[in-house]
Amino acid sequence: MKEQTLQHKVIIAYLAHKSNLSATALLAVLDCQLLSELNIDILTAAETTLNDTDKLLDRQADEVHTLLSALITNQHTCSDGLHATVSAWSIKNGLSVPIHNSTKRYDVSLALFKQAWEPHRKNRNHRVVSPSKLPRRKTLLLNQVTVGRDGEVPLRMPGPKRELFERWSGRRLLQATDTVLVNDVVRVRQDGSGNFATITDAVKSAPVDHDANTGYHLIYVAAGVYEEYVVIPKHKKHLMMVGDGINQTVITGNHSVGDGRTTFNSSTFGT
Repeated sequence: MKEQTLQHKVIIAYLAHKSNLSATALLAVLDCQLLSELNIDILTAAETTLNDTDKLLDRQADEVHTLLSALITNQHTCSDGLHATVSAWSIKNGLSVPIHNSTKRYDVSLALFKQAWEPHRKNRNHRVVSPSKLPRRKTLLLNQVTVGRDGEVPLRMPGPKRELFERWSGRRLLQATDTVLVNDVVRVRQDGSGNFATITDAVKSAPVDHDANTGYHLIYVAAGVYEEYVVIPKHKKHLMMVGDGINQTVITGNHSVGDGRTTFNSSTFGT
C-alpha cells in the first residue's frame, strides 16, 4: 500500500502543474490517476480479505489472486499510456520509476501468493467430500459459477423479475444447484420501450456500492447497435450486463489513438 500511495502522490503532483503537459500527456496522466485510485481500492480489498482469516477458503484465494492480477494489469496500462503519449523525459522518468518499482513488487507478491497457495489447493482437491455434506443450494458470485454448454448462467431471481427476464430474452433460466442471485432487472431498448434507451443511463441509475449478498443488479440490453462509450465507475459494484448474443447486441464507437486518445480511453466499454 505504501508504494501505491507514493505513486499516487507523484501523479497528483504532476497534475497540479497540468498546464505544462500536452493534451495527450494530460490524458495519459489522468488515466494513471484513475488506475492508481483503483489500485488503492484493490489493495485495501486484498488486505481486508487476508486479515479477516487465518486460513483462506478457495473462493477467498481466487479473489486475492484476481485482485493482484488486476493490480498488475492497471500498472502496465498506466505505463504503456505514458510511454505512448508523453515525450518529455522528465515526466516519463518521474512517473515511470515509481510505477516500475511498484509493479516489480506486485509481480513478486503475486508469484509468492501463487507458490504458497497452489499446493494447498491441490491437496484439498484430492479429498473426497460426502454428498450429504454438500450444500443443497448456494448463492455464488459470477466468477464462481459454471457456465452452461450454450453460455447460460444459472441465475436466481424473484418470480416477477424472472418472468420479465425470460420474456425479454426469450430464454429460460438454467436450473442448477449453485446459482447467482439477481436482485433487480432493468431493460435497455433503443426504441424507448424499455426502462432506458441507452446503456449509459442504465449504468448511471444502478445502485452505488451494491452489496453482493442481496444479489446482482442486472442490466438486460436488447438487440441493437449502441453507439456509445460505456464506463462502469468503481462505485457501481456487482453490476451484471446481459445482451441478446454475438452480433445482436453491439456496442461500438470510433475513438482511437490516432485522434489523440490513449489506448485506455479509446475503448467502447471500460470498467
